[in-house]
Amino acid sequence: MKKKTLITIALVAALAMVAAVTVYAVANYGSREDPLVTSSYLQDVVQPRMEDAYRSTLNGAIGEMEEQFADQVAAAGGTYVLVTLDNGQTLTGRAGTEVLMRSGAAAVTQSAAVDLTSGSTAAVGAKLTADTTVMVRGSYSIG
Repeated sequence: MKKKTLITIALVAALAMVAAVTVYAVANYGSREDPLVTSSYLQDVVQPRMEDAYRSTLNGAIGEMEEQFADQVAAAGGTYVLVTLDNGQTLTGRAGTEVLMRSGAAAVTQSAAVDLTSGSTAAVGAKLTADTTVMVRGSYSIG
């Protein structure tokens, strides 16, 4: 549903830009000496410019949405993402999120974490490793 909404917004923005270019074209073409704008001029010059501007805007919006979609798929569990945390930052994962520690220092702040090395639930405050660079698979936020 969000993808359809984003595409709709992109199309509305592109159409608004086309309308603005049309108004600009009609207002700025012709002069006091040559005030007429011919149909062939609009079809041969203005329309191709507007179509190019429309395609450029639309392709940019589609590319941006594809990148966002790929990031969301990766965060939802597709692949691991490298995350570097600054001192004092907290990584909060949703149910099913996997975190592999790489470097730095980290501690458990809630009892929902499972230490797969020992096969037990990690105690609150327990040091998991000395790493602050982690690999994350699943949905998470940093606070």
